Order: sequence, then structure tokens, then C-alpha cells
Amino acid sequence: MTNQLMSPSNPIDFTYLSDFFNRHRLNHASRLILAALHEKCQRQHGDLPRWQQALNDLPSINQAWLKVTDNAINLTGASQTSTTELREKLMAFKPWRKGPFRFLEIDIDTEWDSLAKWQRILDLDIDFNNKTVLDIGCGNGAFLWPIAEKKAKCVVGIDPMWLFYHQFMVFQRYAKCPSIAFLPLGIEQIPTLALFDTVLSMGVLYHRKSPLDHLLHIKQLLKPNGELILETIVLPDRQNTLLTPKDRYAGMRNVWMIPSVSVLIDWLLKTGFSVIQHSPLCKTTLDEQRQTPWMDFYSLNQFLDKHNDALTVEGHPAPYRVIIHAKID
Repeated sequence: MTNQLMSPSNPIDFTYLSDFFNRHRLNHASRLILAALHEKCQRQHGDLPRWQQALNDLPSINQAWLKVTDNAINLTGASQTSTTELREKLMAFKPWRKGPFRFLEIDIDTEWDSLAKWQRILDLDIDFNNKTVLDIGCGNGAFLWPIAEKKAKCVVGIDPMWLFYHQFMVFQRYAKCPSIAFLPLGIEQIPTLALFDTVLSMGVLYHRKSPLDHLLHIKQLLKPNGELILETIVLPDRQNTLLTPKDRYAGMRNVWMIPSVSVLIDWLLKTGFSVIQHSPLCKTTLDEQRQTPWMDFYSLNQFLDKHNDALTVEGHPAPYRVIIHAKID
């Protein structure tokens, strides 16, 4: 099959992936992944032309450089475009959920402070050096950049949302980081060929109808002795408890199960993982997730009980999160 995946309706070029797969010794999976991308690119998406045009309208930048700082994923360089015009161009990619980013002089104040979550990963002292890494449900790729800076051999992010792919390309078109690739695919399209040293699944598990099947699928993606970084919502109690929301949880329809940490660890053990360590429980606060001008839909503040922020608007325990570092037995 040809590697040319562009068409008039989907003018997106993934031809660089063949070289990426070869350089990082993932070429035995390239045919299946390119076929999945080819199939996706045949399906129409009404906003693709608009997002493609918005990418094309971004300015030229001299001496572009991307670096992760304490408070943003920061693209620096020089451009003749005014701040007002640049802000308008970046607003074309709303809503911005993961970040925050800084694009030249423009602060993109995203819904999530993803760097707070990244700091909790750093606190676990996980080694990414020379690792082949997969980030499932990577959103706009906010975690790909800091992982790459930790000297990972390569970092692959997957997320089926075309908007997130274009937000990623807002930065990658300038940064041109050779160790990063974004595939606008779901986990189901990634070959189970034991390709990765480390897999991240963050903010995904509670959206899966069968969380144990999700863990088993991840296990098939990992090399022998591979590691999992699992971040998810949990119940704050210490008992073996499990919440299965009847309708919504914190405004979200697609939440199937929320376990306590002890139940979550049992799931990992049952699916063939052993737990190395886990972070302390962390309550999600309005400092970490909130509505902003760059994401002006409802956010956490609208989904907590107005009189008791320990509860969601549905009366469930408010979200706490944990990061578990595990490995294949």
C-alpha cells in the first residue's frame, strides 16, 4: 500500500511515519498502522478543512525552539505577526484542554494544568531514558514533549480526535522533534505486537466499558518486563469499593466504573501486572482543572455540588486521582 495518505478531502501527510518507524525499529508494525490511517483518512470530517487552513495560516517563525518549563510547554522564536493576530489564529483551535502552552508571547491557558500531573509522575522517579513509549489517549500530546525531554528513544501518542492532532501540529510543525509521533487512532488500531517499553494510560480507564480488558490490551502492547503508568479517578476510601454511575459522573456520560485504590490494584494483579509504587491520592482542584477563555465549555466547577465540593452534582464522591507505576510480572 502506498504511504501517501493525503486526499483532497483529507490533506494530511503521514508519509514521514515510514522513516519514523524504521528509525525506531517499529517497522514491523508500520504496515498495519499506515493501513489504519489510510482508512481513517477516507472518512469525511466536516472541520478538517477549517483546521488545516488554520494550520496553514500560522506565521513563519525564525529560530523556533520548544522547551518544557515549570509552567508551560514553551515555543520560542521570532515572528512579524502581531500578538492580537497570533492570538486569533491560535483561538481557531479551541477548545484547548491539555497544557498549558506558550506560543511566542501568547499564553494558552488550557483547561487542565497537565504539568501538575507530570510533576506527580516525576515524583515517582520513573526512568524514560532510551525507552520506546506509548501514550494512550494523549489528547493534544501535552505529555509527549516532557517525555521526549527525559531522553526517551521515541514517544508515540495516540488519540482519535482530529482536533487534538491539529493542536499537536501547531507546535510540532515548528519544533520538528524527531523522536515524537502522533497517530490520530484509538488503541484498537495499534497492533498488539509487544512494541513498547512503557505505556501511559492517563484519564482513560474510567471511560472503558471493560477496564480489565483495557489492562489486558495494554499488556499485549508491552515488551516483556514492560512498565505501565496508569492514572485514573479513584474513590477516596480505603475499602474494596466500586462505583458504577447509573447515568453521569461529574457531568460525564461515558464513565463506567470508578474503583478504590485497593480494587484498582486487584485489577492490575488479576491482569498480570505487579505494582511497583503509586502516588498519594490527589483531589482534583479548580487550580488543576477549570474553565478558561481557551476552553469555555463547562468544566469541574460546574460539575461539583455548589454547597459541598466533596460531592459531584450527581451526589457521587468528587474526583480523586492516583498514578500507579506497574510492570508485567
